[in-house]
Amino acid sequence: MTLVNNDFFNDKRDTAEIVLFGIFFQKILRNIDAVAMVTDQRGHIKFTSEKFLSYFDLNPKKVLGENWVDVIIPEGKKRAADELFSVLKEDEKLVQFDISVVRVGNHKSRLLWTASPLVNRDAEKMFFFIGMETKDPSNKEIGKKVVGIREADKIRGEVARLFFEASEKCDPATAKHALRSMFFAERLAREIGLSAKKIENLKTASLLHDLGKLAVDPGVLFKKGKLTQGEFAHVKKHLVWGADLLRRMYFLKDIVAIMCSHHENYDGRGYPDGISGENIPLEARILSVADIYEALTADRPYRDAFSTEEAIAIMEYEKGHKLDPQLTDVFLAMIRKEGRSV
Repeated sequence: MTLVNNDFFNDKRDTAEIVLFGIFFQKILRNIDAVAMVTDQRGHIKFTSEKFLSYFDLNPKKVLGENWVDVIIPEGKKRAADELFSVLKEDEKLVQFDISVVRVGNHKSRLLWTASPLVNRDAEKMFFFIGMETKDPSNKEIGKKVVGIREADKIRGEVARLFFEASEKCDPATAKHALRSMFFAERLAREIGLSAKKIENLKTASLLHDLGKLAVDPGVLFKKGKLTQGEFAHVKKHLVWGADLLRRMYFLKDIVAIMCSHHENYDGRGYPDGISGENIPLEARILSVADIYEALTADRPYRDAFSTEEAIAIMEYEKGHKLDPQLTDVFLAMIRKEGRSV
């Protein structure tokens, strides 16, 4: 299926909103392995996962646009749920709450929801919910808490995993590239002594660094011949689209700079901002080395994989141009010592 029309490459409008609230949630949320939904600021359901629909045995045509409280919350809990949603809108923080829900046949269960506002300065505010089943003490009141830093780190990792697994269903080749890039990036980061916290951010960014490619026209992304100037400009937007999405989930904002800068060149001739040298975040420079090595040593629709020796020669040439020279030296020394897969 073509996701953009023939006029897309000449379209001067900012398409970030289309990507965020359209293509992304159509492809990722549809495949996410969780009971998940997105609502607008009035609580009306805008998107759901397939698991959400199957869990509640709902018809997507009938549930979209309806208030989530009316759809899944039992009568005795509706007022409390409405009040909770009002608090979510005011706090604008990552919040967890557990509440009884109604499934098909009036069967009640209990879900622990993690709710986050989708920060958005341009369009209507939206909220992202992921629910996990818990035990069902039927008369228990709604439990709510603002998530702390340590819990937020755990949730971030879980959301990143769910996003990655959903993207794998949409585009297995890109997901495989992301997974191998993460392995190489983590190995290099440990070699230079990066802190544990920064390594975790780097791993998350590596897994999701090409998430925006899900919004790229497949006919362009997998084209076997040379891209036109307009097509290449279209592909390059995947950085902005992916970063724009994750920037709106504030608990993922720490990885945005890594994602958005991994195509910056050390000599300043990269994109999207043309920054150079150590102005490029260290983690992004690490990811760039890993990303390029993985790309060179894997088959692509338009060419076969390069050998290890050929990849090393290309990366040696790119030192000081695309790649940080010192990081490249460390990485290539690992490759020479330990072999192609490090």
